Formats: sequence, C-alpha cells, structure tokens
Amino acid sequence: MIEAEVPLAARIRLAHAVVDALATEAAVDLLHLKGPAADPAWYPPHGGSDVDVLVRPSHLPALERRLLAAGWEQRGDYDDSSAWAHSAAWWHDRWGCLDLHRSWPGLDTDPEAAYDALARDHRSTLIAHRPCPTPRVEAEVLVLALHEGRSGPHRASTRHLRETWTAADPSLRAAVEALAHELGAEVGLAAGLGRLDDFRDHPDHDLWAVYSSGDANRWREWRARLRSARAHGVLGATLRRALRPTTPDGPADRGIAAVQTARAWHLVRDSLRRRP
Repeated sequence: MIEAEVPLAARIRLAHAVVDALATEAAVDLLHLKGPAADPAWYPPHGGSDVDVLVRPSHLPALERRLLAAGWEQRGDYDDSSAWAHSAAWWHDRWGCLDLHRSWPGLDTDPEAAYDALARDHRSTLIAHRPCPTPRVEAEVLVLALHEGRSGPHRASTRHLRETWTAADPSLRAAVEALAHELGAEVGLAAGLGRLDDFRDHPDHDLWAVYSSGDANRWREWRARLRSARAHGVLGATLRRALRPTTPDGPADRGIAAVQTARAWHLVRDSLRRRP
C-alpha cells in the first residue's frame, strides 16, 4: 500500500487537534499558540514546522504521561531550551514536532499565575475542525510580541507585528501594555516592538538585546544571562547550566566539556568582579 505524504501545513493542523484531544482526555489545561492557532491579522501564515502549546504548569506531568502513552517521545530538555528554560521538544513519527511550553519567555511572574492570566477569557479557534483554546486578543498579542522579541530583527513576522501594532486601536494597545505590566513582561514587549532602549538600565535589557538583535556571540549571551539571573535570584542555577557539558546526542564530549568548564569559570569570575 502506498501512503500519500501529508503536506506539512495540514500535518501541523492535525497535530494541534491530536494534542488537544490528548489534553482533554487527561483533563489538562492548555493554550494553542502561534501558527494556525494565531489570528492571521497579527501573525499571518508563513510556514512553520511544529506545534506550540502552553500547558498549565501543574498539569504538565499528566500531559507528559499521556503523550508517552500515545507514542510521543521527548527529544529535548527544558533546561537547554533557552535562557528561560521554558519548553521541551517532543516528536511523533506521524504527527511531527511538538514544542511543549511550561512557561512563556519574558513573563516575570509565577508560571501558574501567568497561565491563569493568559487563559483568562480565552477564545476557541477551529484547527482541523476541532475547537482549540487560544488566548484572547490582548494576551495573544503579548505572547507574539515576546516571541518576536527573541527571534532576531529580520523576520517578516516581526515587521508585520510592529506595523499592526502601530495601526491598532489605542484601547487594545493599552490592554496589552496593562497585561504586560501585570505579568512583568514590559521589557520583552518593548523588545518585540522595537523600543528596547526604553529599558536600557533594566537588568533584563542585555538579554533581550542579544536575542532581538540576532547576536550569535555566546560569550555576550551568557554574560547577559548572568546579569538577568543575578537580578532574579537564580544565579547559581544559571551557572550550573553554563557548566553542564551538553551534546546533541550521546555522552558528553570531553572537548566540549573542557570548553564549557572554562566558560563557566570565566563567567563566575566575571560575575564576582561585577558585584556591587
């Protein structure tokens, strides 16, 4: 029997529906984000290769168990996903890649409270003929702005969001800014909208500057991560992540381990020198 290849865009929509069904079976709260879940007025279709969902943090273990039982395999670790340790990649041979978020980068508040705020008055969006929960418009705009703020400056979606923001109703912009204030997301929102200089003295400024500029220098990235971590009381955990040698597959490579150990030592020394 010859199986027809399902177009990527169709497979992603089907995967959204599949994950939503699994979440419903496990009594898990989640929100579908980006891609076919997003309002095209703010996030026009432009490809994509995975499914993004944000899960209520306390429900994450239940969904992970349900995914494993349904043939999904975890391919990435939360701690290695970003400076915010926010997501893990999952894979299914039929449905493809799932980006499972336990938090959303840029929200400086308790993840459970942040989920409640984003899910408040949520909408229902049909994806592959299944009604899927998606954020209300001001929450969606904030989520998209935070995403664009850490995705580099040259994306068409970034330009589109900024143009749409400029033309948006002032009451909507005010609602987004109020939500950003509630969730401690003002710096990330500014990065997404291209006005990061308004927060030049904020301890998170350098971190967002690295990501929003597309700076690939790992040394500057880690220095920015340490400055932010120190302000948020997670310096020790961040240093441990800098020290931990990681490779894509298999055991740690000794050469990589040596490089990362040296990097961590220099970062510790730099951090101590910068203490007031």
